[in-house]
Amino acid sequence: MAKRWEAVEHEDGNECGPCNAIDGTLYRNREDAYADYPGGVGYKDCVGAKYGNACRGKVVKRRGAERSDQGMTDTRLLNNFRALLTERAAFMAKQKPVARALKPGQDWFSIKNVSADEASIHIFDEIGFWGTTAQSMVDQLNAITTPKITVYVNSPGGDVFDGIAIHTALAMSKAHVTTFNTGIAASAASYIMMAGDTIKTARNAMWMLHDASGMTWGNATTHRAQADLLDKLSMNIADMYALQAGGTQSEWFARMENTETWYTGEEALKAGLADEMTDPDEPDEKDDSVMSESNRLSVAVFNYAGRAQAPAPDVSRETVPAVVQHYLIEDSSSEDKAQDMLAFLAERIRSGKGQA
Repeated sequence: MAKRWEAVEHEDGNECGPCNAIDGTLYRNREDAYADYPGGVGYKDCVGAKYGNACRGKVVKRRGAERSDQGMTDTRLLNNFRALLTERAAFMAKQKPVARALKPGQDWFSIKNVSADEASIHIFDEIGFWGTTAQSMVDQLNAITTPKITVYVNSPGGDVFDGIAIHTALAMSKAHVTTFNTGIAASAASYIMMAGDTIKTARNAMWMLHDASGMTWGNATTHRAQADLLDKLSMNIADMYALQAGGTQSEWFARMENTETWYTGEEALKAGLADEMTDPDEPDEKDDSVMSESNRLSVAVFNYAGRAQAPAPDVSRETVPAVVQHYLIEDSSSEDKAQDMLAFLAERIRSGKGQA
């Protein structure tokens, strides 16, 4: 699996033995990294910290150019995606064509050079439904040569395959990619966000996760084929969330299956979907030229009109590992028992039986 986080210790000859030993350690996701560095800063076994000194170690996301896997999407996910594209092509060949007319000025994205060092991408509309597929965006994205790319997202989602293609292209970019949810990242837009080397959210932004959906016209065999394809897509998408936030593919799929899970910016940060959060008084980039008049942004298609109308999400991801694991896995000979205890306590918390 791709390892996206790295332990970085301040090297000046004064670091303690444990900090020096863990320097350069790679982690698969934020949850694993924060288990050693609570909150992202300060190694949990730092000798100096036990005597009141601040540990200067931290964990950081690895830049795209520093990762030998050339991005956070590993070979297994790419192979799965290629297989899904093959299945989709065979399925779509049997469907009736749907006319998609694009009107001038109605692209759902824009790309511009901010400076010699940075390019910006705005995804401020429904993805792929209005005549421009992901191919056009990916072609322009692949032509970007700047070392930094910032992707501003305010989108209710759209075509699932276009979303995956955009995620893959961003993840494979050698630039340092920052994705920034400035308003809403729902459906396909939420997993495009996972392609960032740095993932930012506005405090008052909304996130929405759900399983893949689609329409078919045909007999029972056609519908079953589409259902199988949607299941594969949903599991693949769940893996994207797990790679960023920790947990398992199955756990994230459970949050998506047959439901919508909504998060505020703060809840997304706690759940591990975002790395950073901006406060309302922090200025965000504003560009009046970006699709202001033609934006068709709408959440009317969803079951809930937003986070305020939706059930509260489960953001207790770090509660059990951070608190219990520190005390139970001191003795390596009892690690198996400790893991069993963690699983038991986690299940009780999820079911509500572990609450006071």
